Amino acid sequence: MPASFNYQEFLNLCPLDDQRIIQQLISRHFGDLSDKRRQKAEENLQAIITATFELAASIGFAKMSMRDLHKACGMSLGGLYNYFESKEALALMITEALHVIAFDWLPTLTDDTMPPNEQVERLVRGHIYLSERLRPWFYFVFMESKNLPEANKASARKVELRFQALLQAQMGGDLLPASHVMALVQDWHVKHWKYRQLDIDTFADSVVHISLTWLAR
Repeated sequence: MPASFNYQEFLNLCPLDDQRIIQQLISRHFGDLSDKRRQKAEENLQAIITATFELAASIGFAKMSMRDLHKACGMSLGGLYNYFESKEALALMITEALHVIAFDWLPTLTDDTMPPNEQVERLVRGHIYLSERLRPWFYFVFMESKNLPEANKASARKVELRFQALLQAQMGGDLLPASHVMALVQDWHVKHWKYRQLDIDTFADSVVHISLTWLAR
C-alpha cells in the first residue's frame, strides 16, 4: 500500500512548530495580555525553553538550576521567576505541550471512515514525523522526566499511554502489539543515534510494515 504521506508532505499537514506551541502555552498559562506584552512573553518563553533544552543536553536537567537558566536565556533571575516558580513547573509545562497540544492534534490525522490499517499507518507516521519536527520537546519529555519528581514522571507517562491507547483501539484492543509498536515509534527520538545513516521515511516505512503485518495476521 502506498504511504499515506511522507515527511515533506507531513510538514505541510502539521500546524505545529516551536512558535505555534509557544503561542498556545502563553494563551493557556498567562491569561489575557495586550499585543505588546504577549509578543514579549512569547519571546521570553521561547528563550527560556530553548535554553532549557540546551542545558538539559549539556549538563542534564537534574543538575540545572534556575540561576543557570537565567544566565543561559539572558533574563534576570527575578524575571525568570515571574514565569515559573521552579524548574519543575517549567518541566510540567513542556510536558503539557506534548500531552495537550501535540497529542490533541495527532488524532486529527485519522477519522472513523478510514479502515484500521490506514488509521494505524497515519498514526505511526504522524508520531514519528512529529517527533522529528519537535525533536527537542520529545527528547526532553522522554529522557529527562526520569530525573524529575513523581508528578512530572506521571505526566510524561500519560503522554505515552495516550498515544498507545489510540494504536490499541485500532489493533483489536490488544495491549502487547500496540505496546511493541509504541516502542518502535519511540526509538526514532529516544535512540536516534542508531539511525543517523537512515532516512526518516525509510524508518517510518519499516515501522508501518511491521504494524500492518501484525494487523493482517
